[in-house]
Parts: sequence; structure tokens; C-alpha cells
Amino acid sequence: MIKLQNILNEANIKVNNVTANFRVIATPTSLNNMIRFIAASSKDLDKLDGIHRDDIVEAILEYANKQFREIKFLPVRYDQGAGYAIKIDLEPIMKKLNK
Repeated sequence: MIKLQNILNEANIKVNNVTANFRVIATPTSLNNMIRFIAASSKDLDKLDGIHRDDIVEAILEYANKQFREIKFLPVRYDQGAGYAIKIDLEPIMKKLNK
């Protein structure tokens, strides 16, 4: 199993039949637990040209959820930032903490 610090550097993710390299940036705070995947280079960005944004986010979610059994990730809808954002699903964590 990969450690969280390893996922926060870069990731090679297959989207449809294309593999693109992403830089992974986390900005966890009490108000925002976003993890942002940004194409690592213009070449990687070009690879993603023509692929629907939802397909890219779905591939990123699949990649992130495979890395951790205990933590699940959700898409961030209507995100206006660079790249593609996901966030940690805090609901199961809160349920465990409130037992």
C-alpha cells in the first residue's frame, strides 16, 4: 500500500487509452480537504485534450481510491481551480469518531 506522502508528489494515471502524468498537490485545512491533480507538463496536458473532464476526474478517483482502503475520495464539483480536484470523504471518518 502506498503512503499518503507518496501520492502527494506525482501520479501516472490512465484515462481512457491515454496515460498522463499529474503533479499532486494537497491543501488540507479544517475548511478544505482538497487534493488537486494538475497535468505535469504541456505534453501531458495535450494528451488529455479532447477527453471529457468527468472521465478524467473518474480516472483520478479510481486511482486515489485504489491507493487507500480506509479513506475514500469524492469529486469536487464546480471547481474553478487549476487541474482536477478531489476531496477526502469525511462522513465515514466522522461516524467512527462519533461512536
